[in-house]
Amino acid sequence: MLKPLWLLLVLCTISFPSFAEEDFGAVPAAAGEQKGLPLCSDGRLTEQVIAKILKHFEDNPRPSMVERRHRQLLLRNLKSFAEVPAAGFNRTESRSVADRLLTVKVNNGLNDGEVRLCRSASGSRLAPVYLLLYPENHQTIVEILNFLPVAAANSNFFIIYE
Repeated sequence: MLKPLWLLLVLCTISFPSFAEEDFGAVPAAAGEQKGLPLCSDGRLTEQVIAKILKHFEDNPRPSMVERRHRQLLLRNLKSFAEVPAAGFNRTESRSVADRLLTVKVNNGLNDGEVRLCRSASGSRLAPVYLLLYPENHQTIVEILNFLPVAAANSNFFIIYE
């Protein structure tokens, strides 16, 4: 009776490799290395954000003159972004941005060094637009915050940086 069990144990040991030898945390080289987050001043990042916002404007036309002027001012302020330290972001500056920053860090298990927060140039009375950059599934997600009205703030308005 022990001989068949012994034989089965030997076959299982030979057939199945030891899990201790495998490295489950490593990503295969074919999948690619995770890229670092782009800088806030990256021109390609700005182009992709503006393209996303222009697409939103096309999908939601507003014929009033006030709305057109608002959009022109907004686009003018999106020409450049400056980095804001994520660690010291003040909740009084923008509650919705602070909430989203905290949510992303907690849900994705990220620390302050793994996210980047950018703010648009604020030379006018318009509220600044924020970009929240973070890695997810070997891609860089760029959420465009403080752009949509408060009622639509729960919708995900983002791009995948390429």
